[in-house]
Parts: sequence; C-alpha cells; structure tokens
Amino acid sequence: MNTFLPWVYLGFAILLEVIATSLMNKSAGFSKVVPAISVLALYGVSFFCMARALIAIPVGLAYAIWCGCGIVAIAFISLLFFKQHLSWLAWAGIGFIFLGTILAVIGGGLNE
Repeated sequence: MNTFLPWVYLGFAILLEVIATSLMNKSAGFSKVVPAISVLALYGVSFFCMARALIAIPVGLAYAIWCGCGIVAIAFISLLFFKQHLSWLAWAGIGFIFLGTILAVIGGGLNE
C-alpha cells in the first residue's frame, strides 16, 4: 500500500464517523428508521476504512487521531447545527484534545 493511501482511509474513517454520530442525534434513539440505518451503514464503512488505515498506521496513533478529530468536529457540529452550547471549560478541554491530536500527528510513529 502506498504511504499516502492509509492517511486517506483514516480521513474517510473520521469523516464518516462524524457524519454517523451527527445522524445518531437525528435518529431519536434509533426510533426513526432512515437515520438509524444510515448511522449503522456509515459506521460500518467507517470501521472498514479504519481497518484499511491500520495496515500502515500504528493503531495507537490512528485511534488518537480518529478520536481527537471526531471529538473536535462533533463539538462544533453540535454547536452549529444542533444549537447545543458547551461551557468555556468544556471548550478548553476540547482545545487540549485538539492540541494533543496535533502533537500525536507530529510525533507519532517516528520512533519505530
């Protein structure tokens, strides 16, 4: 596998997971069929992409990036689309998660 392709897979895994998580809010506890099926399908494809990314990216690094990006993205989506407001302390914590994700990307996998 070329060295760029795993990162593309990881990017798609993150994107699909964020979309699925956002739709979960619209599924009303999985009582609405179309959003619920969409959530399951998107999570399935997201996990497939993550598995493909893990062929070349260390699992600890990939998972840290996946979680960090997902948390930051969902926080902004919940604010912009669902009007769910977080406290300044929660935003500070999310900022630290963002910084930690950047540090993981910068330093991740270089000492293998």
